[in-house]
Amino acid sequence: MYDDIAGIILIIKDVCIAIGSVGALIVAIWALRTWWRELKGKTEYDLARRILTTAYKMRNAIQRVRNPFIVVSEYGIATKPEKSPGEVKNEGIAKEYRARWDPVYHALVQLDEAAAQAEALWGPKINEAIKPFEGMFKGITFEHKPSPYEVRNPVLSRSNEPATSAKD
Repeated sequence: MYDDIAGIILIIKDVCIAIGSVGALIVAIWALRTWWRELKGKTEYDLARRILTTAYKMRNAIQRVRNPFIVVSEYGIATKPEKSPGEVKNEGIAKEYRARWDPVYHALVQLDEAAAQAEALWGPKINEAIKPFEGMFKGITFEHKPSPYEVRNPVLSRSNEPATSAKD
């Protein structure tokens, strides 16, 4: 009689251990799925935030490029005796605009890197949203147009140099 009860208790104990193991497995699978969804969501959020932050950086850099006010100290060129004041001014303006374009191109590179990651994560549809940025700055050149004062004063007018590419 005691042997039968001991056998039944052993069977109940084994069944409880099996049920506990299956329960622990179910909880572990549920926890891993939750962790995976959280990790995926965090990755997507970080990438979307990075794309948006880069777009804002690009917007701010473009606003800086479009700012018409240039302080003489921004020229960064020492006057050379063999150059006319007009040439020095034009070189300074060209140098300043190249310096102003640098953050735009850096932001464009960052956006391109983020777009590659986004394509890997979300598929090729994200490129449709980012594609306008890629062609926006291709072929942009800048040229200093002389003011009416410079036109009336040939010493201050620009020499016959071709337009300087913004990428140089």
